[in-house]
Amino acid sequence: MKLPHKIFAFTFVIATATLAGVAVHTVDQTTRLLTDQAIATTARHTEREGAVLRDQVEGAESDALLLASLDAARGLPVAATDLARGERWAELVRAFRTVMTEKPFYAQVRLIGIADDGRELVRVDQDSRGIRAVPLDALQSKGDRYYFSEALQLGGGQVFVSKLDLNQEHGAIVEPHQPMLRLSTPVFDGAGHTVAVIVINIDVNVLLRNVIPPASDGFLVLTDCGGEILYHPDPSRTFAFEFGRHDRIQDEFGLQQDWADWMKEPARISTTLAMPTHLLSVARVDLPGAWDEKDGLRTLVVGHVVPQTAVMKAGDDLRDHLYVTLLGVCAFLGLSIGGATAWLTRPVTALTRAAGRIAAGETDVDLPITTRDEIGTLADGLRRMVRSLAEAARNKELAAMGRMAAMVAHDLRNALSSIKVNMHTLEKGCRHPSDQREQQWGLAQEQIAYMEDVLSDMLAFARPETPNQDWQDPRGIADAAAIAVSQKAAEKGVDIALGALGPLPPVWGDRSQLIRLFRNLAENAIQASDPGGMVRFEGAVAASDRGNEVVIKVIDQGDGIPAEHREHLFDPFFTTRTMGTGLGLAIVKRIVDQHGGRIDFDTRAGAGTTFTVALPTQPRTPA
Repeated sequence: MKLPHKIFAFTFVIATATLAGVAVHTVDQTTRLLTDQAIATTARHTEREGAVLRDQVEGAESDALLLASLDAARGLPVAATDLARGERWAELVRAFRTVMTEKPFYAQVRLIGIADDGRELVRVDQDSRGIRAVPLDALQSKGDRYYFSEALQLGGGQVFVSKLDLNQEHGAIVEPHQPMLRLSTPVFDGAGHTVAVIVINIDVNVLLRNVIPPASDGFLVLTDCGGEILYHPDPSRTFAFEFGRHDRIQDEFGLQQDWADWMKEPARISTTLAMPTHLLSVARVDLPGAWDEKDGLRTLVVGHVVPQTAVMKAGDDLRDHLYVTLLGVCAFLGLSIGGATAWLTRPVTALTRAAGRIAAGETDVDLPITTRDEIGTLADGLRRMVRSLAEAARNKELAAMGRMAAMVAHDLRNALSSIKVNMHTLEKGCRHPSDQREQQWGLAQEQIAYMEDVLSDMLAFARPETPNQDWQDPRGIADAAAIAVSQKAAEKGVDIALGALGPLPPVWGDRSQLIRLFRNLAENAIQASDPGGMVRFEGAVAASDRGNEVVIKVIDQGDGIPAEHREHLFDPFFTTRTMGTGLGLAIVKRIVDQHGGRIDFDTRAGAGTTFTVALPTQPRTPA
């Protein structure tokens, strides 16, 4: 496996495992929190609905007392035979209609006289068809109903609240079933005698549908304190005890003991009972003013039955969302880590390929890495190594060439010296002013001088001398170099200008080598110039990070150096002329290096070339 693949695999596995661990822990904790929150929310809803039911009963209690205090109710005849649809009757109907308009769950509001076996005196009904007063001939006797007889036992300001049972008309249960909660209170005349009873019938179905909002999850139930179902989405399960059977909420879910324990703790208004498939949240509703000797406080239970799937839904949705998000994040991580790994390891891949090429023996290896991190440092080291290897190979090659050049130059120089002596002897004995071979003798002498220069360059390159350094005057060195090339300049018609040098501080170096350095540069400048051109010397003092330097420029007005030749200018034996060894600039570069200086050039096509030599004003270790 390659390094990028390893980095990707390890990074992806670590990141994915970390994210998965965080996601699992988050899902577990958040699911538990959301479940507890859902349970608490259901419990709050149940308590609030119980409070709403109790408030509505308390409101009905207040309405009953208010109606019982009306003069029309207190002054109405107690016997139906004495009743006529007069002003008092009409006033009561209006009052009954007013309270029923505000309370749509009031199924009936009645005034029942104590005569004629408790015959109704005024009755107003409310159902889906609206509010209407019952005709006198349709009024019924209710003397046998317990809520009438219980009300007759009460004093002023007291209200009896019945148990919740099914409505009956003419002794039969009304179909469809109407679960009724009745509130009754006595009506007293001016002498304090009981003359009638006000009864308000609350249709619990309408109350629960219209006043208490439906549960978003699960369904609402209403039971008595024994768990008998009084309200349920399935009407067939309600009021089973009215038909001689039982249908209890605790029996349905197997919570008999939990229910009994809860009922033994009156201080616990609400509780939540959990089953494997459902959650039952219940709240006790002790109806106000509902005291009787047999049952004590009339207690109802409001409950919410919620499936466990609904309770866990928020947690399940969160888990699904987190897992989908995790998959998306993992995919994003895979792409990001893959891209980042490929980008970050690209320099490593390049270094690996470069190392392979270097190991194969190549020295011209390009490393296009410029980062400033560890990889950049490694690339710099590899570049230095490549340069060292190339330099070593080059030095080895140059050393071999130098040894060969020294041997050839030595042998040729000895032979050339003999030829030169013999030519001189022959010239004295054979030449005559009128001899027509004058030009041949001169040409031979010139070629001998040229070959001596070539051999001198070869020996100077092959056997470099150790510099004999001392403080030198840069201006004097430039003058000496200009004098040395003045004849060649004059022959080509090129002027040499030294006026821009000015006074310069001394430099530490070997005079003869420095003169040779600037002579070679001046000769190249003369050769590059056209007749009538000019070679200028300029000098100045400049500061660098290594201290002060004397900077001398040799400037020509030639055609410039072609781009393809610039990187090889200082290579030994590189030349573009038909005659020459190509060692002039190589010797210049070596002399500059030996003196701890630096050399550079600037050239433009058709605008000439400037060679810049910077020499230290203080002794410096050679580069």
